Order: sequence, then structure tokens, then C-alpha cells
Amino acid sequence: MLQIDQKEVDGVTVLALKGRLILGNESTTLAQRIKQTVADQVTQVLLNLAEVPYIDSYGVGELIASFTSVRRIGGTLRLCSPRPAVLEVLQLVKLPMMVEVHPTEEEALAGFAAS
Repeated sequence: MLQIDQKEVDGVTVLALKGRLILGNESTTLAQRIKQTVADQVTQVLLNLAEVPYIDSYGVGELIASFTSVRRIGGTLRLCSPRPAVLEVLQLVKLPMMVEVHPTEEEALAGFAAS
């Protein structure tokens, strides 16, 4: 099951995902958390993928839906620290053309500060 740890860093809500991002309860966990985040009017969201070993097409769809939900309220969602296998999937579907993907959490946070 997907676990999500949350912290705040300089006005950015960082959601650290732990587990596979696949069809089933894993992805609904992310969808529910993003729905609550948007309801709370959080406009700067960083999804840390460092502890996500695997993602399938449904998980990619949930990342896109998350991006769209945050953007709809005028916010920004970025991704960071994907493992090589996850990054390969993200690149295959050209997700980095839509959502910024940073190699580290620190670089992603710096990108929020610069914008």
C-alpha cells in the first residue's frame, strides 16, 4: 500500500510517496490526498518519488490528474527524485514536457523559490 508523508518547507507542501504507484488502492490514496490538498487551497506541491520503486500507466494517469487539479486552482505541482526505472516510464510518456521533474528535492524546492 502507498504511504504518503507530508511536510512543509518554505511554503511548499512536500508529499513523500512510499510504495508502488499502480492501479488499485495505491493510486486512490494519492488521489484522495491531492483532493484534500486542493480543497485546502495549497498551491505549491512537490511529490517526492524517491521511495516509489514502480509506476504503471494508471499511476502516471494519477500524476497527470494531480498536476491538473493543482493547476486548476492556480498552483504548481512538481516531481522530484524519481528512481531510474520510474524516470524511464515518465520520459517514455513524455510527462516531463508537462510537469517539471527534478533530480533532488533540494533542486525542486529551489525552483519553487525562484518562481
